[in-house]
Amino acid sequence: PAHQHHAPPPAHKHHAPPPAHHHTPPPAVHPSLRPGSIVILTNKASTKSIRVNTDKHVCDAQGGNGAWTKFVISPSPTGYLRLQSHFQPHNFLNHHGSVSRGGVDCEFVAHPTGSPNEFNFRSVDGKHGLGYDAEGKPVNGTKVGKGKRGTFTVTATSA
Repeated sequence: PAHQHHAPPPAHKHHAPPPAHHHTPPPAVHPSLRPGSIVILTNKASTKSIRVNTDKHVCDAQGGNGAWTKFVISPSPTGYLRLQSHFQPHNFLNHHGSVSRGGVDCEFVAHPTGSPNEFNFRSVDGKHGLGYDAEGKPVNGTKVGKGKRGTFTVTATSA
């Protein structure tokens, strides 16, 4: 036959249960990253917090603890971590250290570093890390590892 393929026979010929997972489920939520929490993310390289105000063309890690620095933990529809600007809710941090509208480029997995409330935020595929340099400028996500540029302390705050 012209289109011969080696797929397994249809499932109704088997009585085995289907595979448990069709995709990797998101990891368990760390207590300091609970959905709905408002947090400030302090970058270890710049020692300042991530801030966003796209009206002023600002997205960097040079903030203090004002309105622009507050992010809401807002999971994606598939359950991954997203960091949504509290000041501008249409903006979500993305893998490039800038903002977009909350798509897959804004989904992160939080990797605890072992220090209290300290994390590396990696893309779901692990190929990008959220990171900023010592001046607080975004770093290309493919170049961010688990050093200071890609390490953040999460501090709970209120609106």
